[in-house]
Amino acid sequence: MDVQISRQLKDSDWDAFLDRMPRSHYIQSSMWAQVMARSGWRCVRLTVRQGDVIRTGFQMLLRSLPVLGSVGYIARGPVVDSDDARVVELVLQHIHQVARSERVLLLKLQPPYGDERLTDLLPREGFLPSHAHADNVATVLIDLSQDEETLLGNMSKSLRKSIRRAGRRGAVVRQGTGDDLALFCHILRQTSERGGFAIHDEGYYRIVWECFASQGHAALFFVECEDEPVAAVFLIEFGGTAFARFGGWNGRHGHCEPNALLRWTAIRWAKEQGYRWYDFMGIDEHVARAVIGGQPLPNSDEAKGYTFFKLSFGGQVVLSPGAYDCVYPPLLAWVYRWLQANPGVYDRLLNIVRGVG
Repeated sequence: MDVQISRQLKDSDWDAFLDRMPRSHYIQSSMWAQVMARSGWRCVRLTVRQGDVIRTGFQMLLRSLPVLGSVGYIARGPVVDSDDARVVELVLQHIHQVARSERVLLLKLQPPYGDERLTDLLPREGFLPSHAHADNVATVLIDLSQDEETLLGNMSKSLRKSIRRAGRRGAVVRQGTGDDLALFCHILRQTSERGGFAIHDEGYYRIVWECFASQGHAALFFVECEDEPVAAVFLIEFGGTAFARFGGWNGRHGHCEPNALLRWTAIRWAKEQGYRWYDFMGIDEHVARAVIGGQPLPNSDEAKGYTFFKLSFGGQVVLSPGAYDCVYPPLLAWVYRWLQANPGVYDRLLNIVRGVG
């Protein structure tokens, strides 16, 4: 097998490999590397090929630290297209080689959904479970191979009524373009102010749009009530999945129930485009574990409202593997253990490194 390493931001071969893998994630794509490059990240990409065919590989994003070296993360990777256990072990060994060559102090790795082989091997390769994930652990998936009647039947009765009422009360959904990004960001800012959470600046969302929409991997939808845009959702489509990556509602015209119609329209559109899954991109992990375990659901509160809204669509609740950390310099191991014992400090440092607030 031929091992190749690339530091190029754009890599159409890698993206094509990922796009044909079931449930692969856009966050491993070279398009996402281009997004992150605008925030000071660089990438190194390793592929293992059999002839001209990629069998496994990973994209590691790196951020330099003054003098010390760098930190890195592999989100939803490595991606393996082989049943050979030796291939999995080979790619894990190469992860360490690349990390050491890039002077990585701390490497965060979150395996892709559904690859239990990796979660079994990572502890043996020096990775320890981390409380701070690189991406959402719990989500709701809608299986778009079902017909519309079945999709509607899977929803809660109240949600179906909300969708019908939204249409009767004048809510209208339209698909947006790049010219609508300022409007999208305005709605998102209103949502963040209402909900008390941080968002990126407008330039960030423009970069995401430019990198993905230029390759046909992004779509934008708005719902208008009385000619006022009140809610929006930003989809990234990749690997047979339409990911509802960003979304918001400014809180106005609630009587029109705009969010139910908006999400249903986005789901129907994704089905028409031939995608297999619609991913709501995150729900409360404790609620997800209760659903999967057949336990009573925790009481709803303001922070979990979005979770129960997504559950009302009747999709499949899934849990992805959590994150793992590997600290390379032995002298820093005690620092890592202290940070793990102080998750608030750990999260703040991680956000600084990511460039998020």
